[in-house]
Amino acid sequence: MKYDDHNVDLAALWLDIAADDRGSIRVHCEMRNRVVKLRYGKLVTAGCLAAELLQARGVRPRQRVLLCGQNSPEFVLAWVGLSLLGAVPVPLPPSVTMAGDDSFANRVAPLLPHHQHFVCRREDRDRCSGCAGADAVEFIDICAAMGPLIEGLERGQPVLQGALDSRLELLHTLGADDEAFIQYTSGSTSTPKGIVVSYRNILANTTAIHRGNGAVAGRDCYLTWLPVYHDYGLVGNFLSALFNRVNLVMVPPIYFVKRPLRFMALVVEYRANFMCMPNFGLEMILKALEIKGAAPGSLDLSSLRWWSVGAEPVSADTLERVSEQLAPFGLGAGVLSPSYGLAEATVGVSISLPGELHRIHHIGDRRLVGNGPLMDGFEMQLRDLDSSGAGRLFLRGDSMARHAYIDGVKQRICDDGGYVDTKDIACLRDGELLVCGRADEMFTIRGENYFPYDIENVVRRVSPLGARRVACFGVCREDGSGPRVVVLYESKNTGREFHLGMQSRLRELIISQTGLPVDEIYAVPARSIPVTTSGKVQRKRAANLYRQGHFARAAIVCDATA
Repeated sequence: MKYDDHNVDLAALWLDIAADDRGSIRVHCEMRNRVVKLRYGKLVTAGCLAAELLQARGVRPRQRVLLCGQNSPEFVLAWVGLSLLGAVPVPLPPSVTMAGDDSFANRVAPLLPHHQHFVCRREDRDRCSGCAGADAVEFIDICAAMGPLIEGLERGQPVLQGALDSRLELLHTLGADDEAFIQYTSGSTSTPKGIVVSYRNILANTTAIHRGNGAVAGRDCYLTWLPVYHDYGLVGNFLSALFNRVNLVMVPPIYFVKRPLRFMALVVEYRANFMCMPNFGLEMILKALEIKGAAPGSLDLSSLRWWSVGAEPVSADTLERVSEQLAPFGLGAGVLSPSYGLAEATVGVSISLPGELHRIHHIGDRRLVGNGPLMDGFEMQLRDLDSSGAGRLFLRGDSMARHAYIDGVKQRICDDGGYVDTKDIACLRDGELLVCGRADEMFTIRGENYFPYDIENVVRRVSPLGARRVACFGVCREDGSGPRVVVLYESKNTGREFHLGMQSRLRELIISQTGLPVDEIYAVPARSIPVTTSGKVQRKRAANLYRQGHFARAAIVCDATA
């Protein structure tokens, strides 16, 4: 079933998926060294049994349910079960992804008072058992609840063919603007912001993605390591594949992080056609090629037709290096697709189409990657334009959320015209969307606007540093004369002399390539720079830690001007 604004029939959608005997989801379970194959038709039928089980535990239609999202068959079945029950999944990162004993509890604690059920693993439950309000929450062990159903599917155990019939009456009662799921934005903790994604939003967005990339049901294949608790992995891969009945191969994020080239070998094994990952994923592949290399003939990437790169600023240099280094392994011209999206837009806003070469645009001294044209169904406004034609980006359309839960209260997030403030600075060039950066991360010096990503890219390109994680931010000077520019980079090298020499070179490179004089450069130990559970650098949090003196204490060395 394809979406249009007059047709949101959830019963028909699930009937279409249930009737599909070609498409499937394969989930690599690394801990158990096995691959679970879930055919779409049988998955829906088993999902009906999962819905009955969840209903027996007290879950009700339209009820929001916390759900820890691991790339596992249990998550897939739990999501389908909650959806068929008419409940509203609220995906969260599992405790295993969060560093620090209290990180998971701090993330979950503000949400517990507003939810009655939490589907998760036992270790997740144990990590937040001491939180206020935990006693009032019904914890459902996802492995104990979904495991037997998964095992039954693997054994080919017969399931009741009429199981979906009992769900159809309920599905007919759900409307286009009912809540489909709640996406809490990365890094939101003390005052959580949960984007309300409706059925209209999700069907509009997944349909627009597939109109853009041309995926064919039952024939084509997605390959993903992206976490399902993040919109890029959840909607951009899992739900896009499910609702359009395209094959999907899913592995845990650690599978990619530990050995990126092993993940790329899965392209060959499954003849994968579509992938998505953030810019730092490309950099990890380049690093693996630099350290280990790949023998000629060991990779054949010729089956890839569309490789979306998004979720964070896309580096022109990184795209060029990946294109060059993977071309001998069959990566075709026009496969890499710079993309732009955000949770408020369900996931995708603009994509470069398969076969179209990405373009680099020059805005002043900056090289910005074109993110392709807006997908079907979007309208945009640029407000408060600067001299280059860039302005604050506002969006509206059927993919755009209209509400968010903020501290448990549902609030409107669009203006009277239906437009949502993305908080990004953007412009249009030759019909393509160019994203300059976040409005709240931009700093102005002597009338010139600067974005941290340009400075960070300069540092990352200095090979001797081996720095992948870099953060740049501006902090107010005490005399109010403008921001003090600070750069942090992580390093495993603890030699002070090495870094003092490198930091002098960094200052010269940064000012020659960006025109920006940097006030302080810190070399810090690995894992010092804070990131979200999806891997994005938290510059605001890093700035707060800087103000508290954290990096002055932790630094290997600091080079500061007066």
